[in-house]
Formats: sequence, structure tokens, C-alpha cells
Amino acid sequence: GFMTSQLGTTVANTKSSVGRLGVDVLDRFFENALRLKNPFSGSLDTIKGLTLGRSEVELLMHMSARDVPEKLNYMLDDIMRVENAIGGNTALARTARFVNILNSATDNVFKNAAFYSSISRQIKDAGDDKLGKDFLDFVAKHHTLEALPEEMLRKGVKDALRYTFQSTYAGEKTAFAGGVRSIINFHKKVPFLLSSQIPFPRFIANQVEFIHDYTPLIGLSTGLYRVATGTGVADKDMAVRISRQLTGSMMLLGAYQWRYQQGPTTRPTQY
Repeated sequence: GFMTSQLGTTVANTKSSVGRLGVDVLDRFFENALRLKNPFSGSLDTIKGLTLGRSEVELLMHMSARDVPEKLNYMLDDIMRVENAIGGNTALARTARFVNILNSATDNVFKNAAFYSSISRQIKDAGDDKLGKDFLDFVAKHHTLEALPEEMLRKGVKDALRYTFQSTYAGEKTAFAGGVRSIINFHKKVPFLLSSQIPFPRFIANQVEFIHDYTPLIGLSTGLYRVATGTGVADKDMAVRISRQLTGSMMLLGAYQWRYQQGPTTRPTQY
């Protein structure tokens, strides 16, 4: 908790979340195209949640706290910081949360926007007139999140945690997910021992998954293996995997082009 309270950490996390906005837009664009839908449908929802749609985000969070708090507590209570303390209500944990106010505040802005974006996109994708054509239409028809299917809420929470590199991998049955959960549990028991080697195990695990999913061919080969063996991961079908591969390829080509423009006299450590 104390490590994430540093101003440099807050700035780095904010830069990462801002940079991920472009990735989010491209992912959605390509996924829609692969599913033969309007590529622009919902592509800007996360950006909207940070700008013109802030009132909708606030409405969603208010409804969440009122209607289904038990499904969202572990997202809103900022539990990822407690991984670095012994237990959830110790003096150390409480102090860590206190000094971590700035990082938590900025983190939750992006997390809430990603949660809103996921819910909004799922409503649009459902194509169900009973739910509505978008989030505001849903609210106008139902006035409560209890009318929203539970799987949509769960996916919304998972997407929000994934956006901020805080996925818990709860319920996933892959070897990678099991290993991550074991490391996180061990970290809770002996935080200072593991912190010297892996200071932020959940964040690092999410980074590893991100690199895997967006590195050309590597993420695709895993997807093909999952399809062939019938061991697919929920919320990550081939359309999702291919969209991330396309986004990753664009990022890699952009990086190569940027480096090429620096000229042959530029050293490897210069940009």
C-alpha cells in the first residue's frame, strides 16, 4: 500500500490508463468489425465516461451502490491495495489506504469509466428492446440495475478491473490464473518477503497477460490452441483475441515506424 502511495506511481498509473484509451477504442472497433457490426458502436464509450458522459457514470455508480452492492464491493473498495498488507482491517492496511488517497482517487475515475463502458456496450450488443438501446434508455425503462442480467454486471466488473490491470482471475481455470491466485494469496500471508522480489504481483500478472494478448502471433496461437482443445476462457473468444492481435500489430508497427524516423545515428536508449 505504501509503495503505491508515491506520487510517481500515481502519475505512471494515470499515464498508463490514458494510453490504454486508444487500445480500448481500437479493440472495440476491430471486434465490432469481426462480428459484422457497426465498427463505431460503443467504440468511444470509455472516453465518453471520462468526459461528456460523467453524469451517466455517476448515475450508474449511484445505482450500483443502491441496487447491487454485494456484486461491486470488491471493485469499489479498492481492495487491490490491501494485497500489500496483512489482512484487510489491520492498522497497517488502514494506514496504507489513508496515504494512498490520491492514487485511489485517480484509479477509480478510470475504473468507473471502464465499468460504465462495459455495461453500455453490453446493452447495445444485446439488441434486446426490453433492456433498451443504450444505458440511458435502460435506466428510463427500469430505474434499477436489478433488471440487468447478473452476468452483465459481473463482466462489467471484470472489464473494469482488467482495464486498470487489476484482474483477480477469480473463477478462471487456466494454469496461469491458478498460479496468479496462489502468488497473491502467498503475498497476503508474507507481504514483506515476497515484495522484495514481486512488489505488485497482481499488476505484474495483468501486464504479462496484456503483453501476451497483444503480441502478434503469440496471442493468436494460444487462441487457436484453446479452440482446438476446447479450453477457451470466458469473455475471450476468437473475435476478442483477433481484435487484440490487430491492435497489438498496429502498436508494434507504429513503434517501429517511430524508431525508424529517429535516424541511424540515434542510440537504442534514445527516443
